[in-house]
Amino acid sequence: MSNNTFELQLIAPTGVIIREQIAEATFKSGVGIITVLPNYGNTVGICDVSTLVFKNSHSQSNKYLLGMGIYKFQHNQLIIVADFVKKAEAEDKNPADVRSTYINKAFNVHEHEKPKVFDILYAEFLESFTEFEEDKAK
Repeated sequence: MSNNTFELQLIAPTGVIIREQIAEATFKSGVGIITVLPNYGNTVGICDVSTLVFKNSHSQSNKYLLGMGIYKFQHNQLIIVADFVKKAEAEDKNPADVRSTYINKAFNVHEHEKPKVFDILYAEFLESFTEFEEDKAK
């Protein structure tokens, strides 16, 4: 691992989508758009429906559509767990529309009957936050 990169793990309900070394990542958090760079400060938070744009060490850009989820940056590793992840394609204009269509097809449910993905994500968030606070106290 280089000082100019960090590990990205992108996780969806179906499993790990991406695990690779990257130079930067930009996505929408619960407080706005953030760009994560190597050696970014330890943080944990909520990610909003958006397009994740990340660059590898050769400055090649990749785009993935993200659903709601959580992220944690610690020990030069960014982990994003989202209820929806899809490689962005030219016809994908609005991440929220693509996510809604995907979830409705995948789970064959109406908006008010969505599975308890957020309960799972919230439990993961609490566990990550507890680990973060314990590391901070050391």
